[in-house]
Amino acid sequence: MTTKAQFQWSRSSVLERDFSFFNARTPPMTDALHFAWVAEGEAFDATTHARADEALRALRIEAEEGGAPRARVTVANAGHALCGPNGERFVHLSTTLDGSIIHLFHGVLAEVPDGMVGAFLTLLFDSRHGDMDAKTAAALAPHRIAPAYDPLFISEGEEDDPSEILEGWFASLTVDRLTGAVGVSDGLTGRKTLTFGPEALAEGSVDLKRPQTRPPAWVEGTLDVLWTQRGGGVADIGALIAREAGGALVTLSPPEDFADGWPQAGSRIGGDSGYRVLEGALITQEPAALEEDLTANPFARFSEEDRVITIAAGRGLGTQGSFDFGPTAARSSLFPMGVFAGWMAFAKRAYWPVLTLAWSLSQRRKQVAVLRLDSHLAIDFPGPEEGESLSFHLRDVGLGSDPAEQEEDPAGTDCESILAIARTTGTSEMSERAAAGVTGGAREGAVIGDTLFCSFLHTVRGRLALAHMARVLAVRLAFAQRCIRVSARLPGWSAEALSVDLDTTVTLKAATLPGGQATGKVVAYAVSWDEAGRAVTLEIACSIGGGGTMAEADPGVETLSDDYTDDYAARTGEVWQTDMGDHLTLSLAGYDEQLPADPLAAAATWSAEDLLAGLCLRNLWEEQDAAIWAQRKGSLSPRRLLASVPTDVCLSLRSLAASDQRVQSLTIAAVGRFGLPPTIDLEAPRG
Repeated sequence: MTTKAQFQWSRSSVLERDFSFFNARTPPMTDALHFAWVAEGEAFDATTHARADEALRALRIEAEEGGAPRARVTVANAGHALCGPNGERFVHLSTTLDGSIIHLFHGVLAEVPDGMVGAFLTLLFDSRHGDMDAKTAAALAPHRIAPAYDPLFISEGEEDDPSEILEGWFASLTVDRLTGAVGVSDGLTGRKTLTFGPEALAEGSVDLKRPQTRPPAWVEGTLDVLWTQRGGGVADIGALIAREAGGALVTLSPPEDFADGWPQAGSRIGGDSGYRVLEGALITQEPAALEEDLTANPFARFSEEDRVITIAAGRGLGTQGSFDFGPTAARSSLFPMGVFAGWMAFAKRAYWPVLTLAWSLSQRRKQVAVLRLDSHLAIDFPGPEEGESLSFHLRDVGLGSDPAEQEEDPAGTDCESILAIARTTGTSEMSERAAAGVTGGAREGAVIGDTLFCSFLHTVRGRLALAHMARVLAVRLAFAQRCIRVSARLPGWSAEALSVDLDTTVTLKAATLPGGQATGKVVAYAVSWDEAGRAVTLEIACSIGGGGTMAEADPGVETLSDDYTDDYAARTGEVWQTDMGDHLTLSLAGYDEQLPADPLAAAATWSAEDLLAGLCLRNLWEEQDAAIWAQRKGSLSPRRLLASVPTDVCLSLRSLAASDQRVQSLTIAAVGRFGLPPTIDLEAPRG
């Protein structure tokens, strides 16, 4: 089965040989066929090149799909150097037909005979000359567009290989035998269309060949892609703490029991958990002075540092009811006992929590996508329905031009007191506050775009990769469906017959053909002139495809564009298409529901709330005051009771621990079968 034209560009080395000892020139031959030695780059001119620099005995110009035209010229051994008078090694071949000069071939001498014995010599000329690399690159440049072309599928060092660039095109490279220009020709439709009826065909020369085995009923592709989901962000956990507290943290605890233990910049939470403190501070909030709330009370007595206020000391319980201590102080307990008992209150201290965490993760990922494309033939071909399987391995899509170093795999953290992280005195100065939420993990130049995203195949770039694989599968089926070969011989030369090349679609009409005709792309031809006469023989490849049965894309689902994009976005709708205006329009079912669902899958969209698995605020001032009041005893100091219920903040953060590698398998469905349009009806009666 022909799967793809492999274009062989390496030209045989010219065998250097010194023929200078021959000095006779070849006498002119008949003016029906012309041979002119010319300099490199010299364009054909009918007025000067219709000459006979060598005496020709035979000529055969031939070409096959995937190769370049060559001319074998048999000339008389006249005993002179096989080159022009000035050492020219290029040739123009032409003929006079019905009074007009027709250019047949232009090429460079590629081979000369090893010996000079005999009356005749056969020379080989190649139509590939000049800077073939530049010509080929220019011809292929318009075809480096997605999804027919995808560099992720090309191995390093093979980026300029024509077969790799054209892997997603139902096409092959051609070389113009008259100019040496390189082009790309469609596998079914050439730039020229010719028709030859029975009068132009040699009797009995039309031959139809069927493949010996049934074309593959399907082609299945398996694509795998590897990358490291890596990156991190910044989360304002302090804002979440403040939201949980309803504002500032208000405590009765002295600074040495609370504020001095707040985590500072550079600290790690949970060891190697992947979380690091960027900013840590408790910003003191200034409540109204205690004196302003209690000056109207003649029984108030203030202790040192305005922390403990003793009210109605020595008045006992009989002459005093309850007191309103205002918003800046808590209610008190009774101390001491007896007639000297009084009310004691603790001052409130308010702090705004600042806790900004940087986090990072590194998780190796692999996605495996399987797509099967079924063939649609116009006939029921005999033989078992067998298929073909292909595998594709993409380059690492997470690598960027300057990827960050991978950090150690982080582990999870339990809900624990953040005051145990650092017990340094004082608080850090406030810098610009980080916004609540998480930043992304983009790496410059990474194909996936955001390296924190858990699925390459759900990015637009990933969809282009799937679309490319689908086209490669379709190309395999297309060449397989173009499996009927019809050959014919056109006796004599005509201008129309001499214009046949590998970029031509030909229709042959003959009574021996089913339906009386066959249309196909020229895949081989030969132009010959010898003792048997002049002729053009050709072979065309005809399609038995049944046409595509692909569904239309759902409304609102755009066809994939030519441009790559680094962003990821979910598509709506169930069917999307790859359409490049050729025979390979394909429809694929949506697969948005096949997203990874592991614990790190949604990292690219995490907010600070997603990172916070648990938050517990213990013993804020109301709980402290209630505990002291509930345990009050005349013989127990309230200060001792306060020390037993210190204010604390406890966090549980999402685990950032990575496994060795997370593998996800996806099944991609084609919505319909692939088929080329038929160009021959094998079931039609002959004639």
